[in-house]
Amino acid sequence: MISRTKSGSGLALICFLLMTVSVCGPQTPTPGARPLTAMPAVIRVPPEAQPSPNFNAEMATNAYLAQIPAEARARSDAYFEGGSWLILWDFFYGVVILLLVLTLGGPPPCATLRNP
Repeated sequence: MISRTKSGSGLALICFLLMTVSVCGPQTPTPGARPLTAMPAVIRVPPEAQPSPNFNAEMATNAYLAQIPAEARARSDAYFEGGSWLILWDFFYGVVILLLVLTLGGPPPCATLRNP
């Protein structure tokens, strides 16, 4: 049987490995060049967003979004959709931890706390 300290240190190692995140270094563009995902320096108000009696909020929003570069929009969408995966993996991670706690059990009861 594996001792509790070895199983505890193994569990700690597994938790550490699961929480480790590899981070890529930021990519620096060449001097004077703007990255493809850079936002426009000046965002102009499109004609659809001008105040008028027949103002449509959906058309105004779409007109503003059309000004954002496609690469930046794709990265934003991927980031937003990645949150759903994080929620799913967080659930699985919690289930695994709870199953380990239930399987390994708690510490043995202390001899001094037992009733005679």
